[in-house]
Amino acid sequence: MKMSLSILFSLSLLFTQPDLKPASDKPGTILWKITAPELKKPSYLLGVNHVVSSDFLYSFPEIKSAIESSEILMTELFGDNQTAVYGNNSDKNIGPDSALKAVKLLTPEEHNTVDSFFVARVGEGITGNPDALEMNVWEFGSAVLTTLMSDKTRQGVTLPNMDRELYYAFKRKHKRCIGLDSMGNFALSSSDSTKARRLLSSLVERIRTDAYAGSDQPGLAKQADREIAVYKSMSYDYQFSKADPETSALLASNTSAQRNEKWMADIRSGIAENSCLIAVGAGHLLYKTGLISLLRKNGYKVEPVAIKR
Repeated sequence: MKMSLSILFSLSLLFTQPDLKPASDKPGTILWKITAPELKKPSYLLGVNHVVSSDFLYSFPEIKSAIESSEILMTELFGDNQTAVYGNNSDKNIGPDSALKAVKLLTPEEHNTVDSFFVARVGEGITGNPDALEMNVWEFGSAVLTTLMSDKTRQGVTLPNMDRELYYAFKRKHKRCIGLDSMGNFALSSSDSTKARRLLSSLVERIRTDAYAGSDQPGLAKQADREIAVYKSMSYDYQFSKADPETSALLASNTSAQRNEKWMADIRSGIAENSCLIAVGAGHLLYKTGLISLLRKNGYKVEPVAIKR
């Protein structure tokens, strides 16, 4: 049950779930242009969906142009900077280290539920599994959530992932890549056992309520499908006057709003001299705590780019 990069990225759906309610006054785009008198070149904000292929992006000339003209890529986890979770300068390939191992924190009842879940869905449980015993909470949560969101027949198939695919597209052209998040955003130490228990209980409840054993398309997968439909129609209501409703992150140490604030220093530094593509989960662009609002608050002009259908 070693974790692959494609598995780990499904976590981001939890961190950045888009608003699905019907809305008016939608700009009908996932691409925003950043300019300011002091900037030498324009940069772009691109809302991504972490489990959709980047082929979707390249099907729109406006988005393709923004990708290809950008000199630096910024994503949530992929980068060549030493603090990035994944990238050429890191040997870390199964997530952040943590003193807390998830399986050891499960109650006997939870252990049996999780074990049956993985046996039913991937043919391998957690009982007596040395890889499972070494999983920290972040890795364990990633495995559970990805399995819930995947059709049983697709287990073992490499999932599409915009972030990863954009990263390698930029690397092939020898362009610089920056990971905005750091390992500390996800690691739980021995002092975080109460939070870890809460997270694990939530994950086990998701397993129970999604009727995993007899369903090829469990509830969480259907929810993901709805979110993908909203993404592909670019029908977000950005709700710039409202606060992000997320009060606590499921697996990250910081909420989306807190992560946005942390990212601003790297973003402002990057766009000062270069044309950057800031490709993050679409949910990070919403609300008054999102990146669009934060950049505007800091004096930048952020305009929607019209996407021709």
